[in-house]
Amino acid sequence: DRDKVLEPGTSDSDLVERYFPKAQVAGNMPVKLTHGAPWGPGEMQQNLLAIIGGAQKTLDIEMAYVHVKEFHDALVEAAKRGVKIRLITNSKDGIDFEPSWHIYRQYYEDILAQPNIQIFELKNYSHRKFMVADSEVVFSSSGQAEFNSWERGWDDIALIHSKELAADIENQVFKNSLAEDACNEVTLESLKKETLWTKVKTAV
Repeated sequence: DRDKVLEPGTSDSDLVERYFPKAQVAGNMPVKLTHGAPWGPGEMQQNLLAIIGGAQKTLDIEMAYVHVKEFHDALVEAAKRGVKIRLITNSKDGIDFEPSWHIYRQYYEDILAQPNIQIFELKNYSHRKFMVADSEVVFSSSGQAEFNSWERGWDDIALIHSKELAADIENQVFKNSLAEDACNEVTLESLKKETLWTKVKTAV
């Protein structure tokens, strides 16, 4: 029935060539892809902790939610062995759910006690999930260090070993996020200046 043919005057080979062109090889780089499943083996936590544990010199992180204690503990341990860490996350004004902001701020004081860790809060909402270790290993995922993704989410995870990609992310993501007009640095001094009401809500 020619009435049901997509383009009667076009051959099948022409359609294939037009709509399904051969993929062009963009380059070669080692990539590990994993997929988390609810109540599965905890692919998210395994990969996040592996990146932090393997970092030797630097670790840059941008995540919307960083709720899990094991994640923060791993950052502290990395800082103690000399890794310089920059953690970028959302501010109270930038977060989509205020209680979430209070949850992860419970860990700030312990983290900032380490001189090798800096925390920056974005003025506008971000839902990016990137980690770059030692300017060559990249983590990207649909999930992050929060309760659902940690071991219950349907999240895809990519670990990529590429200095070129790491440099692109540093330049196109972290550089913009760390611009003076894009974020505020959180320090032990700034935490002391917060209102009593903010401190109470964070503690609760």
